[in-house]
Amino acid sequence: MEASGLAEGQVPAEPTPDIYSQLVEQLSKKADGLLLENGRLWLTAQGVAIGPSVVLPQGQGETPVPQRYVCDFLPDQFTEQEGRYQLAIPQEQHQMGISGAVIELTRQTELGFENVAIQYRRQSNGDILVYAYQPFAGRIVIEGV
Repeated sequence: MEASGLAEGQVPAEPTPDIYSQLVEQLSKKADGLLLENGRLWLTAQGVAIGPSVVLPQGQGETPVPQRYVCDFLPDQFTEQEGRYQLAIPQEQHQMGISGAVIELTRQTELGFENVAIQYRRQSNGDILVYAYQPFAGRIVIEGV
């Protein structure tokens, strides 16, 4: 970079085009995405990282996002088992593996969905069995852990 300005008897030097162009370019960029690389996160503009990066916890940025299975069900999907009703969600359906856990179960009402206290069992093969005293329409959320 060269100094510019007025000096007696000299024509002022123009700002270095590269620096000027770079400043204008950086000032005109608007973030339109994110870049994750080696545990660091950057804002991006047109696919190019801009600004400082942020180091993610654990330094790797490879912590998996919990996977979730969300499914609406109907009363006729329950089967009667020894005086109560059972809703079976096979592991092949929810695909959360053998350690999938029910994190939410709601009952559908005229006003929307409301939480329901439930009892469920996870079979050794990963199938989820939900138990209720009456069949109902609702939504289940299973998370892989």
